[in-house]
Amino acid sequence: MKELGVAKTTRFLQQFTTGSGNYTEDRKELLKNWTLDDVLEETRRRRKNRSA
Repeated sequence: MKELGVAKTTRFLQQFTTGSGNYTEDRKELLKNWTLDDVLEETRRRRKNRSA
């Protein structure tokens, strides 16, 4: 804290506050109908759009 000061230390610590919800359960629900092929296709599509 000496090095950063109070304000910067506070900002740093705020990056690590816990959120709300249950990511694992939310992810299971969102992806329950996805196959491996769906994931691969979406990954390829996003990579193509990113480089375009």
